[in-house]
Amino acid sequence: MNFFSSLLSLLFKKVIDKKTLSLLHPAPPHREVWIFSRYDYKQKEVRKMIRYLKNHEDRELIDYLASELSELILDYLAEQQELSYFVEPIVIPTPLSKRRLHERGFNQVALLAKKIAKQVGGEYRSDILIRTRHTEKQALIRERKKRFENVRGVYAVKKGKEREMEGRDIILVDDLSTTGATLLELRKVVRKVGARKVIAVTIAH
Repeated sequence: MNFFSSLLSLLFKKVIDKKTLSLLHPAPPHREVWIFSRYDYKQKEVRKMIRYLKNHEDRELIDYLASELSELILDYLAEQQELSYFVEPIVIPTPLSKRRLHERGFNQVALLAKKIAKQVGGEYRSDILIRTRHTEKQALIRERKKRFENVRGVYAVKKGKEREMEGRDIILVDDLSTTGATLLELRKVVRKVGARKVIAVTIAH
């Protein structure tokens, strides 16, 4: 673990306990009604948590967050009387570029999605969506329009997997959604190959 990671661990110790997490404010409704988030990203503890998860393979925290996000999904489906539709939905994490996966050594969103799939009775699949090229980090782009341009055409369904999406309900998973640009692009891709209903869930918004 390098110095930066060690320092981040020390800073995060005040946030990682479940009592603190339970006191964090819920996220406001997203402008995209099909995207659901657990925490309000304006809180410094939440921003710190998102940064921490990008650098630490913390299974305990992932388990806790997966339970919180799974509850969001199941509550929504129950309210919409759509539990009967989402039978074995495909749960897909936002794919990382090969460069970022190599840098981190793991994909925190994939770990989260795998846990969520188990808790909602879904099928975890990380082999369907691919990232076609490396792009600038969305968090570093301030203009909404440029964020959408940055991810346009970046994702695709892996060749030979198209039929596996036909008529299936999809749950997309990411750690953060601000403008919704990434998730909108992913939804467009899976709908193009015949996915039925698509919702998304993130840790924060």
